[in-house]
Amino acid sequence: MRDIGFGARKYVERLESTMIELTSLYGVRANPGKIGETGVWVGNGKIGAIGVRISSGITSHGLAFNIDPDLDYFKNIVPCGIADKEVTSLRRETDMVLPSEEEEIKAYPKEIGMESSPFSSHKRKSHQPQ
Repeated sequence: MRDIGFGARKYVERLESTMIELTSLYGVRANPGKIGETGVWVGNGKIGAIGVRISSGITSHGLAFNIDPDLDYFKNIVPCGIADKEVTSLRRETDMVLPSEEEEIKAYPKEIGMESSPFSSHKRKSHQPQ
């Protein structure tokens, strides 16, 4: 983070901006949470969570953006400990074709002042049965 001149707050704000930008590409209006509501929200639904550990200017963890999860798993989760909030997903909020993991990764670098992601050419091994 030091190399790009970011403090912790700016880094978290950029993670939020990345998720907000991605949702806007699919016609969904998202916003950062109010004070005490970390993450990204679509109305009363949390679409993106942030969990960051920073040590010696190096980040671990990052964000969880709900593109198309099984929302049944979230029924017992109270986002940010706020009882009247729920968890949502891009699938629930739009009828458009959803982004791939690669498209999500490409949305991040511009938020931190990079031209491309160091992971954009990374090829993931398939976990499909042979």
